[in-house]
Amino acid sequence: MPIATGEKHFHFIVSLWGRSYSQLFVDICLPMLMTPGNLGICATRKHDRFVVATTWEDWQFIRESKAMKRLQGMMTVDCILIDGLVDLTGVKYKVTTACCEMAMRQPCVEPYLTHFVYLVPDGFWSDGTVRRLVELVAEGYKVAVGCGLRVNKEDAARELAARIEAHPDNPAMTLPEMVNFTLDHLHQFSRAFDWLGRGFINAWPSHIYWINYQDRQLIAHGFHLQPVMVMALPKMPPVGDSIDGEFMKRLPYPLSSYYIAQNDFFAIDLTVTDNSGAGQPLLTPSFEGMKDFLLFYVDKMHWSFFPYRITLNGNPERPILPVLEAMATEVVARILKYRRRAIALQSIGLYGYPRKRDEFDKKLYVMRSSMTAVIRKCSAPMRTCFSLLKRAVRKCLSLLKRIARRLWIKLNN
Repeated sequence: MPIATGEKHFHFIVSLWGRSYSQLFVDICLPMLMTPGNLGICATRKHDRFVVATTWEDWQFIRESKAMKRLQGMMTVDCILIDGLVDLTGVKYKVTTACCEMAMRQPCVEPYLTHFVYLVPDGFWSDGTVRRLVELVAEGYKVAVGCGLRVNKEDAARELAARIEAHPDNPAMTLPEMVNFTLDHLHQFSRAFDWLGRGFINAWPSHIYWINYQDRQLIAHGFHLQPVMVMALPKMPPVGDSIDGEFMKRLPYPLSSYYIAQNDFFAIDLTVTDNSGAGQPLLTPSFEGMKDFLLFYVDKMHWSFFPYRITLNGNPERPILPVLEAMATEVVARILKYRRRAIALQSIGLYGYPRKRDEFDKKLYVMRSSMTAVIRKCSAPMRTCFSLLKRAVRKCLSLLKRIARRLWIKLNN
């Protein structure tokens, strides 16, 4: 039986499988996490744990690496073998969430004391993130979210490997250094969110950036922010398809207990250069083009994240340009005008309506068919009552459908 700690502590969770991810994790990402402001502080915190969910083959490789042996000297490291327990041929994000669920169900988890910190094998948080999380836990925050930016894996990995070789004990970057590094290697997927760039992803603007490459500055507002930390509950809600989606919405914590990182830490993910992942045309920024996303794919929680301004400055001696601040403020104000309509549409079941139009119509058909079957089984007097009820329900459903379609037509004209 695990011994109760009686103290607040962290469980750092990472899931990975496949040699390419294992290699990147032990060569680059884990060393960049073992800095004084991140995992380095765990050497003096006896109850923190690092949990790796992986396959037996990958664990054999990981545990023999220099980085993992160094980590084991800092803190307790647990391994969860996923062979045969998780379908590794499925969608990557579903495999990751299944691994996270296994890690959050471990016997050593203590409700209200354990705080899960979610890591990825191909990325890392800026130095000082864990130190800040310690402060946030002491202040009573239960959830922390932050911004993540993608960089081109090939060039970024080479530069990071050289840095780790030159400074094996402490390859940490200061926050301004990491901002400059990110802008130098920014991935085309992240560039697609730049309002000032050559092409903007109107169809799915989950983040919006204003990037000033000349002065090494970035302003960001985001709907889908990455969860960094979540306090454990006696019964954790199911993760669903992703950590930053259904899982976040199912957490019972009030939004006042969420911390949104604005300028104290952020993450970078190393993504292969030719994998943009956008899958959408890049066009001139357009509120009309963003309308479907804003009305039908942003829930109440994500709307609460968006007003928070994230500022990353690679040149602290120069403040963010006022003209850039003013533009970001105006764009955000116009987007927030859609919030009330979006929440109203979702309250009547139209969340995701553009992609689920056929499913919505099918539900109406099933409801009508079920009502007809019940009426046929009833006696004559009851049949009359049910017929009247059926007509009333049919009129209500028909009216609801007409309203939905008229809203759809009006919003697109």
